[in-house]
Formats: sequence, C-alpha cells, structure tokens
Amino acid sequence: MPKQFSCCIPKCQTRGTIEHFLNFPSDYKMRRTWITSIPDFDDVVDHETLICTEHFEKDQLTLTFDKYRYTSHVAPSIFPSNSEPHPKKKRKINKDFYPIYMFHLQERDEYPESLDPKMETGDYIFNFQELKANYSNKLGYLMDHWQVQFSTQEAFFFKLNTEDVGRIKSSIKIKDSMHLEVVLSGRIMDPFDLTWVVPPTLLITRWSQLKMLLYEFGVVNGRKSDGGLPTIEL
Repeated sequence: MPKQFSCCIPKCQTRGTIEHFLNFPSDYKMRRTWITSIPDFDDVVDHETLICTEHFEKDQLTLTFDKYRYTSHVAPSIFPSNSEPHPKKKRKINKDFYPIYMFHLQERDEYPESLDPKMETGDYIFNFQELKANYSNKLGYLMDHWQVQFSTQEAFFFKLNTEDVGRIKSSIKIKDSMHLEVVLSGRIMDPFDLTWVVPPTLLITRWSQLKMLLYEFGVVNGRKSDGGLPTIEL
C-alpha cells in the first residue's frame, strides 16, 4: 500500500499519497506569505511539511507527470472551518534540507508547543526558573562559546565581537514567558527566518531548540578554519 501523508493545515483531515500534496516554497518571501495566510498556523516548517491541494484554487495548480505544481505568486486560500484536526505524527528533521554543518546533528522529533506525556521530559524546559537553574548542565560545552546574564525577567546569551572589542556580535534573549529574540550584528532576526527550529511565535520549549540556536549562531559561525565541528548532543 502506498505511503499515506497528512496535511499540516489545522483542522484539515486530508490523507493521501504524495502526489496530492505540496511542499512549502524554498523562497523566503513566498514561504512567509504561505505561513501568514494559514489561520491558526503555528508549526515548525521544514522540508517535510506538506500541504494538500484542497487549499488552493484549481486554476492555481497544474498537473504534470502525476504531480501537482503551483505557479509563482500563489498562496493557500481555502481552509476548513468546523472539522477536527487530524492527529499529527511525530516526524524527524530531514537533514538534507539544512546546510552542511547540520549533518553533524542527531535527528530529533518535532518541537512541541505543549508538554506531551509521551515525550521525554528531560528535554522539556518547564519554565524560566528551570532555564535559569539548569542551563549550565544542560548546555554543556556550548557555553564555552557564549556569555550569559540573567535578570528576573529575561536571560541574555551573547557573544562579543573579537574584532571590535566591547561590541556584541550576536545575542539570544529569552524572556520569562519563554519567547525569544535573536539579534545578529545589530539586526533582529525575523521570526520566519527561525522557523527551522522554533514556531513563528518564537516560543521555546525544549533544550534541544536552544542548543540548535547556540550551535548555529555561536559554534558554527565561530569555528576554526580547519572545519572541525563537534557533534551536538540533542
């Protein structure tokens, strides 16, 4: 029996074979248009996130070699209103979708927005107080590349610019609500630039999410010219 796939749209119960589904666009602006057009959508978007053809006008799609394709400047516009959401299966990140340094990362389950009883609780950050109490043990060698300051309302991870002493090169701010903000060279990153690891709401719920961010914006950007990369334990 052919493999069955599910649609990522909230409340959509469509299941079927791969030819009835589309991947999100690789183009950043178009992908952002798709995400913002979907009501109540708050999921991590990666290469394995699929949307079924039922959410597009028929004239927006063409059938080529048993595979639906879309033209540029289209976005999903048809959404269910009263059906129950299809239960999501845990999925693993397709490492081929990420840059070469991501190949050193272990595969992991999707990032949850709430505590799943079946999930390994050791990876879950229950609240800001736990982040403050356990960050050193949980983040391990990654903290060799970062400095951190805590206040009652936020955690501030930062790297100083070695070429311009006193200036901050990159920072990750986590508020007591567990929403984050990433700043690179003085520029606040758009939430949709971070959907490979956190949802558009920027809510962080797992240590593995924070490890990925610290690794991406600290270890990788500051690695030596020999290209040696440590394996990050998620």
